[in-house]
Amino acid sequence: MAGPPGNETNLTTSPDNESQPAWSPDGAKIAFSAGGLFMMDADGNNPQRLEDTGSFPQPVWRPIIRTPRLWLPATRG
Repeated sequence: MAGPPGNETNLTTSPDNESQPAWSPDGAKIAFSAGGLFMMDADGNNPQRLEDTGSFPQPVWRPIIRTPRLWLPATRG
């Protein structure tokens, strides 16, 4: 969700070029690309590398089969 200009907060400390953020449906997590697919808490804590295969397209959140309340980031396509 976009706020007023100038109120942005950097949630990462990596020198990598993070891009393509995607909020989880419940707003608790953010998936993003940065030389792989990453996921972190919405406040920037607990970053996790999910895939380490280079650049990813825009992540999307998809439900896990048989567990409609649990979503995992994936890539479009």
